[in-house]
Amino acid sequence: MLRNFEDRDADPFFEFLSDRECCYLDGGYEPVTSKKDPFFRKCMKLFRLQRQERFMIELKTERRCIGTIHIMEAENRKVEAREIGYGICPAYQSQGYATEAVRAAVAYCFADLGAELVTAKAVGPNRASIRVLEKLGFTREGIRRKGAVYPPVGVVDYVCFYKERLECEDR
Repeated sequence: MLRNFEDRDADPFFEFLSDRECCYLDGGYEPVTSKKDPFFRKCMKLFRLQRQERFMIELKTERRCIGTIHIMEAENRKVEAREIGYGICPAYQSQGYATEAVRAAVAYCFADLGAELVTAKAVGPNRASIRVLEKLGFTREGIRRKGAVYPPVGVVDYVCFYKERLECEDR
């Protein structure tokens, strides 16, 4: 389900980065209009380099990339911690793929990266992402006021979540 970026991912990745709603929810940026767009090319280059931080979400049955997960160091934590961010192409949303992918990413953070804590955040209007985190047992940590730009409405809050390794070991 999770794997490193490959050149064959360019088309589905373009699908994601050219969808306005995906771009707004992913980070408040405008969608690309061409594979020659400098932002698209920059992302492709970064994805090739970020072998342990950026993964493609692959639909097993079709061997097709349907989204991405980014694993980064979590800021302002006194233990080994990672933050995850994720996005799914529009045609595959609301089908459980994000839940499955985030579950795998959390397991990777704890088992392979030695994280004690995994954090995630979603822009307030992204109710589907909030539901994914709640379904996976993340605890709502709080609100980061005016932490993101969501172009349809302007500056919005982030809803912040965390999951501790101990919570996973107890189950």
